[in-house]
Amino acid sequence: MIAALLATAFYLVYRAAFTLNLDGAYATFASLCLYAAECYGALRMSLYYFSIWKIVDPEPLEPLPDRTVDVYIPTFNEDPELLRGTIVAALALDYPHETYVLDDGKRPEVRELTERLGATYIERPDNQHAKAGNLNHALGQTRGEFVVILDADHIPQRNFLVRLLGYFGDDQIAYVQTPHSFYNFDSFQGTLDYSQHVYWEDGQLFYNVIQPGKNYWNSAAFCGSAAIFRRSALDEVGGFATETITEDMHTGLRLHARGWKSLFVNERLVSGQAATDITTFNTQRLRWGEGNLSIFAFDNPLTIPGLTLGQRISYLGTLLSWTTGVQKLLLYLTPMLMLITGIAPVNEFNWTLGAVTLAYLTAIWTAFKVTGNGYGHVLGTELTQMASFWTQIRATYRAFLRRKYARFEVTSKRGRQSNRLIYYIATQCLLIAGSAIAIACASLRWWYGFTDDLTCLAVGTGLLLFHGWFAWSVVRRALRASDSRFSWRHPAAMHVAYSYVDSSGTQRQGQAVSVDINERGVGVVAMEDLSAVDQVELTISAGGREVKTKASVRLVQPVLSSWKAALRGSQAWRVGFAFEDASEETLALVWWMAATYAVCRQYDRFHSGLPTTPADSVEKVVQRQAGQESAIQLPVELRASESKERFRAVSERLGRDAVWVTLADPLPQGTTTKVSLETPFGPVSATGTATTPVPARLGGEEYFVQACHFESVPFEARRALKKTLREGESSKLGRIIRYSPEKMDLPTLRPGTLLGTTAAVAAAIAIVANLWLLKDDILVARALANGKVTAEELDQLAEITQRLINDPAPSEERVLRVREVMRVIGNSEGLRQMDEFLAAADFTSFQGRLTRAQALDELGEYEAAGELLAQLLNQREDLTDPEMRFELLISAARNMTNRAQYQKAKEFLDELAATGADITRYRTERVSVLGALGEIEQVEAILGGTNAREDRTRLASIHAANERFDRAAETYLYVAGDDPNDSDALAMAANNALWGGRFETAAHIYEGLLEKKIADPEIHTKFAQASLWADQAERALPVLFKLVRDDEASEEQILLYLEPVAASDTLDPMHRQLVLQIHDERKADLGNLAFVKTLADAMSRIGEDEAAIPILQVIVENEETNHAMRLRLAEALRVAGRFAEAEAHFQRLMAEANPLQ
Repeated sequence: MIAALLATAFYLVYRAAFTLNLDGAYATFASLCLYAAECYGALRMSLYYFSIWKIVDPEPLEPLPDRTVDVYIPTFNEDPELLRGTIVAALALDYPHETYVLDDGKRPEVRELTERLGATYIERPDNQHAKAGNLNHALGQTRGEFVVILDADHIPQRNFLVRLLGYFGDDQIAYVQTPHSFYNFDSFQGTLDYSQHVYWEDGQLFYNVIQPGKNYWNSAAFCGSAAIFRRSALDEVGGFATETITEDMHTGLRLHARGWKSLFVNERLVSGQAATDITTFNTQRLRWGEGNLSIFAFDNPLTIPGLTLGQRISYLGTLLSWTTGVQKLLLYLTPMLMLITGIAPVNEFNWTLGAVTLAYLTAIWTAFKVTGNGYGHVLGTELTQMASFWTQIRATYRAFLRRKYARFEVTSKRGRQSNRLIYYIATQCLLIAGSAIAIACASLRWWYGFTDDLTCLAVGTGLLLFHGWFAWSVVRRALRASDSRFSWRHPAAMHVAYSYVDSSGTQRQGQAVSVDINERGVGVVAMEDLSAVDQVELTISAGGREVKTKASVRLVQPVLSSWKAALRGSQAWRVGFAFEDASEETLALVWWMAATYAVCRQYDRFHSGLPTTPADSVEKVVQRQAGQESAIQLPVELRASESKERFRAVSERLGRDAVWVTLADPLPQGTTTKVSLETPFGPVSATGTATTPVPARLGGEEYFVQACHFESVPFEARRALKKTLREGESSKLGRIIRYSPEKMDLPTLRPGTLLGTTAAVAAAIAIVANLWLLKDDILVARALANGKVTAEELDQLAEITQRLINDPAPSEERVLRVREVMRVIGNSEGLRQMDEFLAAADFTSFQGRLTRAQALDELGEYEAAGELLAQLLNQREDLTDPEMRFELLISAARNMTNRAQYQKAKEFLDELAATGADITRYRTERVSVLGALGEIEQVEAILGGTNAREDRTRLASIHAANERFDRAAETYLYVAGDDPNDSDALAMAANNALWGGRFETAAHIYEGLLEKKIADPEIHTKFAQASLWADQAERALPVLFKLVRDDEASEEQILLYLEPVAASDTLDPMHRQLVLQIHDERKADLGNLAFVKTLADAMSRIGEDEAAIPILQVIVENEETNHAMRLRLAEALRVAGRFAEAEAHFQRLMAEANPLQ
């Protein structure tokens, strides 16, 4: 317990400190709801451990002599035949008492039955306060010192009073409570497997662990029946509490508050009928929950005077056990809503959380199993919670908000409480439907790439399937066929002797083993065919008692009818006998055999493996005495040779040399005995010797386990015995001779069809609805996956973008995805729109703010982006998602690069490298920053080790940016070496050679490109330029001539042509014509003085000085001190006969040459 409590405390602290998802309003709400449910579960677990801190089992005491006892059997609408068993068993209690039937139904048939059996019938004029009122009315009619409360379906053991009265020797004991055990083992909430001796229902934990623990705190609860009270204690508190509909818990609380003591005796002294189906189960639980919680309004255990602290806490734990419905609903809904919304109730599913959770669950489940002493059934408890969680929610609501409408509803003992089954399984069907919807929604989002969180999908789906299995189990149990039998057939292996007169008039006898029994008849396995028999005389033997009655044969079915059985010579029949004209005494014995002896034997088998089971139980004694022998149940008749006394029993174990039986009166040791067995292979008659009987206890009575060792076995009998032992291992025969009652099978087809259809329809609706609602998101996801879109899809994306921009409250996730798709498909306009929208948005999530910073960066608002990134960087230590951390640091580095703060950018990239991020994802940014910082060696270390063209060209561009043109040209040539047709690399190599002053090299590369017939005018121009700078005008001039003549040459290209023309010693006539053409085309536009000068030189070179006069005049006007040009203008004017103008220019030249003249 301590380990479980410490593990729980650590888990809750860890959850609160590290795992709560507070990223948004809904995430916070979902996370806190789940955490609250876990905390409430921890509180309930702590209260449970407090209650069982110390288990106290009181020692048996001798009964008080000469006391008066009244036995009350309150009833309302229970069937008289059901009451018969209770009345008969109550009358048979082996201590003087009076038995009263308290009939609130005022039924004449119940009065007649009660009086016929010898009990006292009491009715009252009204039914006020239901059961509590009925009991209080009886208290006023009787005078017994002690009062026993039995429900109408309860069968007490004969020693009930003898076992309990001794404890009232303590005058402070107000009541003694015993467990409620059940005889209908295939009840709705039970877990049953006869073959494995497994039976569990949730009450076993309460009665075998919690109630004994409450003894320590003097807070053992009164459970409504199977208890005995001191009348004076009841009188002190005014009788049974009537304010609530659970008079039991309320009355016990009041007695404890008055200082009275209680005691729980953990011994099965009463057996009753558990809820048979889901309608009775939930009707019963609703009353219990509503009534118990209503106690808070009248006698709150935390505030009522008189209780000790331990009693207050103990009662609080008991009452709060009815409030777990809301907690379970939260746990059921959490994975469902997580998958539907995509928002987890924890900030991250990681290995640490998984390990801590696994350790926590292992600790509490182990503690639950250990402290449960064999009664802690984790899966069974979860199944019960699944079946009743909604009923508990209703009970909580009604107790606190509709208390005045509370109504006591008697649980039906015959058939269903209601035929509206769908009302009782609606919540489980809705959970299945919700799970299907959630899984469908999450799977669809994952399929279309809306999320890549497979962990969340796997965890959510796993939890929903886990819960779904319990919901499926509940529905299967709810839809099993209603038991049409009037009374429960108690599974029992008893000796049944029968006799009949055959068709020839011969009296015949036989032995059989019972399979089940009730007050109407008995089912047996017989080794002969009785299909021709109508009437038999039966003698049923069990527990030292015999029932003799007439019976009619109602059913005969072969159970070994296969050809294999015929070949082996085995035979057996299932026979049903209906009792006829059974007397009251006979029916009383049948009830005892069925509801007491048979039930005790079943519990003995079920609990034989538990450490708390007494060592002298029949099953444990049998295991010790004959554990290695076959557990075969066959009818056995033993006859003592001397006394001729006959003993009938069913074999407990059977071996080649002995048979073991349980007897109420054993054979004396060493008695020579005639043994008679009936087997499927024929009768076995032998002579044997009785061994020493070993005492054992069952149901408060003493029995003896005794073996009879075979001394003389005839050949045929030995053969039948060997076959029985050998073939008993087969499944068919084993089910007959190895007692294993059949339990009611759970249906599969009907619940499977119901839940399968529900899940399929829900999933289909979810898929169709999501495809429609998410059609825009699906288009975005498809575009992200494909990296391209059609024209029609591009128009749709544009519409989506506009809707988002115009939406006053757009989905943040959708905005971010649309921006991303615009980036991926290269839609610059759409990306710009989304960035402008994001720049003005006010998203609160970390991802939203980070994307907004990126958008600001793209828009050139570097300072605003930097401020936002600085805020986000302050939170980077809290980031647990490596991808988010990567995006933050790379965005910060890019922003610093854009702001020319390269050293700061390098620091962010270094931090990124320290996280272990793949360098290939941010190599471009790192190379850019290092290049900007001039750290070329590091750039070469990053890019130089690869032959990838992209990396080589990137390295070359870094060299060029740092004016290392030679290295850049060499790198580009290296790239081109891998692909001689890579014109771009060759062009860049030539450019860098040109910029680096290696004109001849540049001209050579350009010339090679021209030889490849590349039509780029830029290449022609640069070739000419490189040739000119290499003093190779003769190589440049033809190229420039062709470029200027054939194309619309730019002024730069014309100027580049005119320069070698003006400097050339000899010119081809074609150049004269082209220069004149240039002059004619450009003489009206002489704004570029450098161009005008070069054109003037060219005109002079071709002897067209006169034609060049307007050009020279423009030059002189702009450069008055340019003496060379003014002299050329004066000469041109003179030659043209324009002497006066020429004289003026000469005079000015002379004056400027000799300013003193």
